[in-house]
Amino acid sequence: MSKVRLGSMSSKANESMTITRPLRRKGRQGVQSKSVRQNLLIGNGVNLCSDTGCEFFSQTAIKQRFLTVLESSLLEIPFENLRIGIRSTFHLLQESSDANIEELAALVFDVVCRVETLNNGFFGDNDNQRLKRILKKAAINSIFIDKGQFKKIDIWEKTRLSISKYNNIFSLNYYEYWDIENRAVFLHNKIEREEGTSNIKNAEQCIFSPLRELPKSQVDALYPSDHLYPADDLVLSVIHDLYGPLEGIECIDVFGVSPYGDAELLNYIKKISKKRIFIYEIDKNNKEVDAWIQGVGDADYFDAHEFYCD
Repeated sequence: MSKVRLGSMSSKANESMTITRPLRRKGRQGVQSKSVRQNLLIGNGVNLCSDTGCEFFSQTAIKQRFLTVLESSLLEIPFENLRIGIRSTFHLLQESSDANIEELAALVFDVVCRVETLNNGFFGDNDNQRLKRILKKAAINSIFIDKGQFKKIDIWEKTRLSISKYNNIFSLNYYEYWDIENRAVFLHNKIEREEGTSNIKNAEQCIFSPLRELPKSQVDALYPSDHLYPADDLVLSVIHDLYGPLEGIECIDVFGVSPYGDAELLNYIKKISKKRIFIYEIDKNNKEVDAWIQGVGDADYFDAHEFYCD
């Protein structure tokens, strides 16, 4: 175990804290030259780099929209058992904290599945697919749609500038507000907007699953239709090569990404020999630091504001 100084990279010792960590910390002479940046992986945290996006894309705000979307969708669900099951989870969603959208969807799925299994002895394939389709649609809409409108935000100029310095930009999001030149590689696929409307296209191709135990690469390609018996439409299971673009990379920066809920992604990052992880308010965020260390191990850990330094 080596002593590692985590913090905001200040030259003043009293502005950082010393803790024991099984990793290295290289400081400003770290893994990638600031002037020649190669590879960047970004997540939902980049949407918080906006005067309006910070509140809109917070976990609390997304949770409230998810609840609203689920509640409004109950009238459209023709299956009473699913309506009752989904409604029974609302109080649990309200009480949940620090949960991302996939964890919220997983909570609903798990409760409904458990109740149906207890009541009937099983949770049928058709209901399984119906529920996953309902949750996926509600989740993706709750990320971007509020009061019937697709949310537009302006990413800070300094964030756009820092992102633009990278040769390769990999995104875990379904949409990038800064990406007017279509540079991002969408690892979980991308939604399309219909101009002048609040409609989202291509959501069925996006990777999303409420199944906690299943790696994202093994989720269903998707629920192909709104037929009453969706199990009849299913195709053979496939393995998605979600993180293949990260294969063989020697160095990467990670910004705005959560260390929770995707062990498969963390394993890919772990294989990259040189990596820098930028963490929001690292001095106050020991829980997230610990999660990153557990997930990817040896890396250079920086406060998020260092992402903007030349």
